[in-house]
Amino acid sequence: ARKNGIELTVHFTGSFVWLALVILWLSHLGCCFWYKNVTQNDSDTSWAVVLGLADRPLAFQYLIGLYWSVTAMLSGDSFLPPNDTHECMLSMAYIIFGIFFVSSIVSSLAAMLVDFQMMKRDRTEKHRMLKRYLRQYNIDPELFVCITSQVAERSSSEGRVLEQDVPSLTLISS
Repeated sequence: ARKNGIELTVHFTGSFVWLALVILWLSHLGCCFWYKNVTQNDSDTSWAVVLGLADRPLAFQYLIGLYWSVTAMLSGDSFLPPNDTHECMLSMAYIIFGIFFVSSIVSSLAAMLVDFQMMKRDRTEKHRMLKRYLRQYNIDPELFVCITSQVAERSSSEGRVLEQDVPSLTLISS
């Protein structure tokens, strides 16, 4: 059971890390999109002019773009109000994308948590019922420990899948 619990935790942690990397990657793409649009805007009131980006190091320009991308995508707000129609359209499109993206991330995290809890509950319930059965029939304590240990070990290892374990096989034509 311990191994199975560790596998569940590793699976959940891996999924969470994957989601974090997706968020970072999409934030990076949003930053690149922002930078491209900002540097091509010739308006005197554009974000590039307001922030004085031409005089700043490239790393600062990237971090400002990344900051805009993260805040616009995750909160629907930005530290830079749009100064012209082009920037307004860019912000609105990215914020709408962020709304859909964040809602799908939240639903994915909720589904992972529910799945994780259901797997743990199922495993715990099976072990609880076994222990209850063994206590009910006054099984010797040494044998009790041996049985529960063996069941925990066997339930955490993946055995060979048998035909009766795959209900979908009945849907295949003969």
